[in-house]
Amino acid sequence: MSSNDVSVKNGLDLPPASTKRWVKSRKLAVVNAIKNGDLTEEEALNRYKLSEEELQSWFHMIEAYGPDALRTTHLKQYRNEDVRHQTFHMTENSDAHRL
Repeated sequence: MSSNDVSVKNGLDLPPASTKRWVKSRKLAVVNAIKNGDLTEEEALNRYKLSEEELQSWFHMIEAYGPDALRTTHLKQYRNEDVRHQTFHMTENSDAHRL
């Protein structure tokens, strides 16, 4: 990363507050800073003008599929898997209630 890509907060390499293009490495930097307690979720939401849903989706994608899931070229693939998984569980749960 060049110095133009990174801003430093308390010695941490974080994307600049003006970031508009969220590549995998920038998302990971923010998520890792939150996980390490160096940045709160509220600070991230305010600093980067993110929605709670977007930030939570980054955490979900990492937990469910690993860091590579944050690549924008793969998002549709993972989202389709999530929808199929949710549909399966919804059907499974409704079948259990009928028994």
